[in-house]
Amino acid sequence: MKHATLLLCLFVVCGLGCHGKTAKTPPVELLPGNMDQWQTINFGGEGDVYFKDGSLNLDYGNPLTGTTYKGDLNKLLGEAKENYVITLQTQRVEGVDMFLGVTFPVGNDGHVSLVLGGWAGAITGISNLDDLNASENATTQFHDMPEKKWFKVKIMVTTDKIQCWLDDKQLVDVKRADYKKYDTHGAVVDTKPFGMFSYSTWGRVKDMKVWKLE
Repeated sequence: MKHATLLLCLFVVCGLGCHGKTAKTPPVELLPGNMDQWQTINFGGEGDVYFKDGSLNLDYGNPLTGTTYKGDLNKLLGEAKENYVITLQTQRVEGVDMFLGVTFPVGNDGHVSLVLGGWAGAITGISNLDDLNASENATTQFHDMPEKKWFKVKIMVTTDKIQCWLDDKQLVDVKRADYKKYDTHGAVVDTKPFGMFSYSTWGRVKDMKVWKLE
């Protein structure tokens, strides 16, 4: 059974584009159905963060709602904070702005956020690269992300790249050497080092897992 599970893990991770990388560890489930691993952020005006029907909900905030991981990040991602993959599913439940941002470390150089549905609902990208947010830098894309539709998300950080996918569409392919500064937008610094947030919108997340890579 353990052998079959490892083979499944390798198929899932590498089938999503590991470019020669293989899974070093089985996946770690980050949303087991409770808030034991997560801490709600006190933004002031934040909405509720709660589990319902197997999903973590980031309810409407005024404007932000968010949560940070409170487990051992070195154990989860490794001390170098690179060569790892995050996968999840997410949906916009209600609202017309950012239904999910995921903040994650980029090695020991800094942190960035993958933004989904920001700036009135259509923009995806990375915030921030050399102080430019997801609406201003080379990762800016526009996507139709309607309510109640589940999207599959993958984030991969390696020694040389940051890559992200939405379903089968690659959103981000950034060479780390091309930028000097990796940091979050100033409004969401409290989501560091690893967290999630929404902006004036009700978002939902499920099936969030992390793998460490060789």
